[in-house]
Amino acid sequence: MKAELLDWLRGKLKEAEKAVLAREQMAETERGGTEEIWRAVAKATGPPYRGKAERERSAQAQDRIAVKCRRDLRMFYLTIAIVERSEEPAKNSDSTEQENPPVSST
Repeated sequence: MKAELLDWLRGKLKEAEKAVLAREQMAETERGGTEEIWRAVAKATGPPYRGKAERERSAQAQDRIAVKCRRDLRMFYLTIAIVERSEEPAKNSDSTEQENPPVSST
């Protein structure tokens, strides 16, 4: 069970790492380039031209999302560390009886 949980957490960690990089790259892209380049992109791809102020707002939104993704990343690192250090519970029948004693009806 512990191995499956660690595998799942490591998969989510990789996704979170990719998300941080993607959001940071999106913010960087929104801030980069000249007005001339952005007009050419809009003309070639069809979406309406977005001015510098609108692109900056978009970049700031991507920055905020990247911060959230970094928090997720830290959470996965810490959770993996905790799970790796934890011990698996004993799997004999005595341990479940001790953990869940019978309830008396008196």
